Amino acid sequence: MDVFVWNMAISFQVLFLIISGVIFIFIRDKSFKYYALYIVFILTYLLSRDDYFYYAFENFIARFLTQNNAEIFTYIACLFLQIVFYNYYCRFALHFLDLDKHIRKYFNRIMRIVRNLGGFFSVGQLLLTISKLRIYT
Repeated sequence: MDVFVWNMAISFQVLFLIISGVIFIFIRDKSFKYYALYIVFILTYLLSRDDYFYYAFENFIARFLTQNNAEIFTYIACLFLQIVFYNYYCRFALHFLDLDKHIRKYFNRIMRIVRNLGGFFSVGQLLLTISKLRIYT
């Protein structure tokens, strides 16, 4: 039953990606561009939660880093994916509600906050990665 639910969740995400991609291509609504990007990153995150893909990525990274560093890097990369897909989901919601047309002053401020938070957490993730990795010379 677990495999069925897992495959169903991924199938729905692929379906939503196709639908929002088609809507964006034909209508050019910005909100669906951000939704499609959100779906791409959430699909990547969902696939990274599967043991096969998780360990395949970890072993690929272990070629360049040591095994311990690859474990840490993979764990932090999964956290970073969450930051990215939540950032795109927030942008989708703001554009979907048409706040840029109705409340332009607040929309620009909110988008600046979202960008700054995304940048702050990205830099934080980068610093965390650098501090946790043990570089052997």
